[in-house]
Amino acid sequence: GFSGVNAFYPDRVMPTQHAPSVAVTDLRVDNQPRPFTAENGEARLVLNPEDQGVGIEFAAMDFANPQKNRYAYKLEGFDRDWIESGTARHAAYTNLDPGTYVFKARGSNDEGVWGRSPFTLTVQVIPPFWKTIWFKSLIVFGALGAVYATYSMRLDSLKARRKELEETVASQTASLRVEIEERVKAEEELRESQQSFQAIFQYSPL
Repeated sequence: GFSGVNAFYPDRVMPTQHAPSVAVTDLRVDNQPRPFTAENGEARLVLNPEDQGVGIEFAAMDFANPQKNRYAYKLEGFDRDWIESGTARHAAYTNLDPGTYVFKARGSNDEGVWGRSPFTLTVQVIPPFWKTIWFKSLIVFGALGAVYATYSMRLDSLKARRKELEETVASQTASLRVEIEERVKAEEELRESQQSFQAIFQYSPL
């Protein structure tokens, strides 16, 4: 070599034990670059309701033979298990439901030694206003209000109908009472007239 003779024992050559970490090299939302924030050491990405898809590119921090590095990723809350992508280092997701997800990516070096701690990115998908709790609550309260208003109107209508019937019955009862009183009075007058006629007939001279 340049500085003398180099010698080694092949049976003593050990594969590298470097467990590489993983870093995001590119992040795009709807094919447009989108930076993510770091709060308290936690990487975080917020997707708006109009965002359709997110693409994440990552790389293992081992450069001995990077074309042989292998990768696996998982979106907790969407993927059931880790997805082993081989040497591909890109993940894409579209039309995620509103909620909070955790994206994890890990990589290995060219010797197959995997990193111990995966890269973690919290992804929050903001729901459209019609899927928010306050809007659903407003709809529920509005529906309950409509039901209550309908019930109140129906109850008021029944009360008005009942009052009308009571007034009708009271009016008819009063009319019937007057009619009965007049009939009783007429019968009494008739009876008095008959008695008077009989008295006149009995005491009149022949």
